[in-house]
Amino acid sequence: MSEHSRNSDQEELLDEEINEDEILANLSAEELKELQSEMEVMAPDPSLPVGMIQKDQTDKPPTGNFNHKSLVDYMYWEKASRRMLEEERVPVTFVKSEVQLPKELA
Repeated sequence: MSEHSRNSDQEELLDEEINEDEILANLSAEELKELQSEMEVMAPDPSLPVGMIQKDQTDKPPTGNFNHKSLVDYMYWEKASRRMLEEERVPVTFVKSEVQLPKELA
């Protein structure tokens, strides 16, 4: 292909209107998802904080419902348990040994 014909082909493509809606309409759901992920990598939304730009890569479903009251109750129970264990703890006191070591070892 000559240089002139290559340039004319590129000019034709540039002159031709690209119908983006038609191209997008012909894409499958999987292709649209892939296109969206590539666009997010190429040009992330600058108004979002960096921590929110990272996409969720987990496919694991939630393990259960979030219950705020249960969580708070558990935290109070855990705190009370620690306090009870601390109260039951017997302080350790060291008593000086009555056994005398030989002078050679001391």
